Amino acid sequence: GDVERGVQSLLAEGDQTRLLSDWHDALRYYMEALRLVQSRPESDRRLYLAIFQKIGDIHVESGGKHLLARPYYEAARTWTVTPQEQALLLCRLAHTYRGESPIRRQLLEEAVQLLPQIEDPQVVLWVRFLHASSLLPIAPAYLSSIRELVGQIRPIPDLPHEFFGIVSHHLLQFA
Repeated sequence: GDVERGVQSLLAEGDQTRLLSDWHDALRYYMEALRLVQSRPESDRRLYLAIFQKIGDIHVESGGKHLLARPYYEAARTWTVTPQEQALLLCRLAHTYRGESPIRRQLLEEAVQLLPQIEDPQVVLWVRFLHASSLLPIAPAYLSSIRELVGQIRPIPDLPHEFFGIVSHHLLQFA
């Protein structure tokens, strides 16, 4: 209905301003979309998932505000249904824990356990890559795996830009 169209429009505006690195305005659009979708309790769960995920991503991308992103990713997690949605959200959530956090490791392990149920080969590569690159210090056995994954990985539009920075970091190390 009208609410869904309004939410989609706000999300599109937020995405456009986000591409221009105008995170403040993008966040404003996403928060307005959240208010609108919450005004109608029977709204599609995919809208909630997209909004909470985008708000979390904005916090990560606009200065690495991982602690601010975490509750939005936790909220988005409650709206996931498919193994692919769950795995990508677990990776996002894991990314809000820095360093060698056992919670980070646990979340990425949970994402890896979902891989047999995921059909998209790029999502599988991303989950495997993020898992392998999070095992600090990176064991020599994982370096060859990371090198192989980096060579195959392609951008998927639904990931935070910071994840692409991780790939770039590893590409430079292997160059």
